[in-house]
Amino acid sequence: RNLERLTSAIAFAALVIGGSMLLLTPMGGWHHILGETMIVGGIVGIIISRIRALRRDPDQH
Repeated sequence: RNLERLTSAIAFAALVIGGSMLLLTPMGGWHHILGETMIVGGIVGIIISRIRALRRDPDQH
């Protein structure tokens, strides 16, 4: 279970970092729009995985 959380956290963090790098491109291009989408997707994924971890029963393995 911890390995699953780690891999999802790394994947979502990579989305945020990659999106941030794409935001350095000139505004209005498709790279900029893709960067914004990646950042939003990464942040939403992090929030969803955190909520899922909080809702999970601690006695359940």
